[in-house]
Amino acid sequence: MYRERWHAIPAMLAFMLAVSLAEAHAGNLEIIITESGGPPILIGDNGALDTDPTVGVINVDTSPGGGINLLLTDYQFASLRATSNSPSGDVRPLLSVSGATLRAADVPKSTVTISVSDADFNYVGAIRLLTSASETFENTARGDRYACQSFLDTQNTVFGRSVSGAKLTDSPYDPFLPQDVPISLAQNAWPTRFPAPAVPYSLTAQADITLGKSGTLGEPRSVHFSIVTTVRRP
Repeated sequence: MYRERWHAIPAMLAFMLAVSLAEAHAGNLEIIITESGGPPILIGDNGALDTDPTVGVINVDTSPGGGINLLLTDYQFASLRATSNSPSGDVRPLLSVSGATLRAADVPKSTVTISVSDADFNYVGAIRLLTSASETFENTARGDRYACQSFLDTQNTVFGRSVSGAKLTDSPYDPFLPQDVPISLAQNAWPTRFPAPAVPYSLTAQADITLGKSGTLGEPRSVHFSIVTTVRRP
């Protein structure tokens, strides 16, 4: 089902060119998707792959055989959405990303990285960086892994990382469960303290998802995930 479109190389190249020419951002919010060994794919707020005209919301085009899925090899997305409340004055920042992805190619274990970032947060006096995450693995097996992390950048650079939050890593397959039983997990990182930055500053959330080949049931391995990044005062 997934392999037939990879023969349409000219169409794919034309689509990638259209994406690069159409990324006229209405805001700073951006997503970058990178597969193992592949080039980064940039999705801007109100760019070619964003189906939501609202500034501060990216709802990625995940149509089967089109949108972002036309540019990927090992993974496909059933949904992918990012939100940000920047710029919001002296209001606690909230940056989030959520979605559902599955293995599309019957190749050995592979990783996809999803990063979302926004700038111009103006919440004064923040000294703690916090991350909350949840994920549900379906048709999982040993070797599958989910990792996430948040970052703050005092230079207000999108995807900047001058402050790194705690990294959360979890494997869904311990203890053993039958392969057709979904496994749900949740994490809340211990707050990372830092000197209160000058405003504005940027925030970034990143997820690294590693899934192996499909199991004996024939269903592709998949995961539903969400991350929320924020800061707080003392």
